[in-house]
Amino acid sequence: MELASVPEWLAAALLAAALATLGYVGKQMFEWVAGLRTARRVRRARLVTLLSLLQGTSAIFRVQANLRDRLFQAVIKRTPELADSGSGYEAVFCAALPTLTTEERELHNLIRGYTVNGLKPLNEAMMQWLQTDTEFKLARSRKKVTLDLACKLGALEPHVLMWLAKYAAWIPDTPAHALVYLGDEEGHGVPFPKGIEGVIEQALSLKRPGCGQLLNAEDPESLTKSIAEESTQRKANSRSTTRRLGRQTGRVRQRHSRSPTARRFV
Repeated sequence: MELASVPEWLAAALLAAALATLGYVGKQMFEWVAGLRTARRVRRARLVTLLSLLQGTSAIFRVQANLRDRLFQAVIKRTPELADSGSGYEAVFCAALPTLTTEERELHNLIRGYTVNGLKPLNEAMMQWLQTDTEFKLARSRKKVTLDLACKLGALEPHVLMWLAKYAAWIPDTPAHALVYLGDEEGHGVPFPKGIEGVIEQALSLKRPGCGQLLNAEDPESLTKSIAEESTQRKANSRSTTRRLGRQTGRVRQRHSRSPTARRFV
């Protein structure tokens, strides 16, 4: 069949079908790209959640360690023989518990409170995160940061599991106990994997545009600025994709209008 013999209604139908196909393909491509970006945001949100839990436990641990040192120094100053025994903090506190002053008992209760009401819920949430993770612990790529993250998470999970197990056996029925340590001189479990927060920050790629410095995840202003810039970039990319599809559609229409069949029906 010659193009000149194609009826006008058929040419119009073919043009409409071609444009519809192009629009459908463009829509599918756009949705595919949007799906990839959504999946990336979900993965990023999961890592941010874990980082927040780790930073929360770190903040509580630092405050608790200061109170622990104050109580320990007060006890051994009054009872020097306890320091010479080479025992850990918990052994010293338990031995000195009957003779603690009112101020020292308040410190002991506060230290225990941080363990019960601070570290325990955070570690439980962290354990739930680790148990439901099916991606980051597997190191699906050979990138160094991905391998480092998988290694750190593999060390974090048994640490948190042992921490919760020791808590259950150590704290509820023994008011004299205030601390749950694993990697100390008592050797009750595996130590906390140091540096895991930095590895997560590298995996999140929290870097300022144009420089190699990591953003401070504890700085809400810098983190908000980074997220806003990323959102602006995503919108710009979306507008660029829309304009590109529009130009492609225009070229198709222009080519069709210049074809002999189209000129015949003008």
